[in-house]
This record gives sequence, C-alpha cells and structure tokens, in this order.
Amino acid sequence: MMAMKSILPKLKKKLKAAVILVVHRLKEVESKLLYLFQEYRVLPVVEANDKMFLKDSMVYIAPANYHLLIQNRLFHFLKRR
Repeated sequence: MMAMKSILPKLKKKLKAAVILVVHRLKEVESKLLYLFQEYRVLPVVEANDKMFLKDSMVYIAPANYHLLIQNRLFHFLKRR
C-alpha cells in the first residue's frame, strides 16, 4: 500500500502505457482500494472488467478472486479455485 501511495502521484498524465495493480484480496471482504488509490492518483483509477480494452494513461485494479490475463490489450478473467 505504501508503495502505491508513493508511485501513483509520480506517474505522468500522458503516460504511453496502462498501469495494472494486482493486489490479492478476498471477494467476500469489501475493499476500499479503489477509493484509496484515487486519493493519490494523477491518472484515472478504475477496477478492470472482463473484456475491457486497456487504454494508455489509465490505472487498472484487478478484481478480487480472479486471475487476470491480458491478450491483445483486452482483459480476460479466470475464476480462482
């Protein structure tokens, strides 16, 4: 968490890449990560959705309880066992 608080504010507003944050968390526990990271951000922070296209200058948080794959700039989710 401390690493993200120090990294997110230093990102360039016109970053020529997407940033993906993967944090292991349980689906049953309500997470405030999205709101916490938005407080320290320069770029928009959103939770990734299945089949969502990755855009430059965006920060994505992987959803709880899924393995995250990326193919052709699209997110693909696999349910954790």
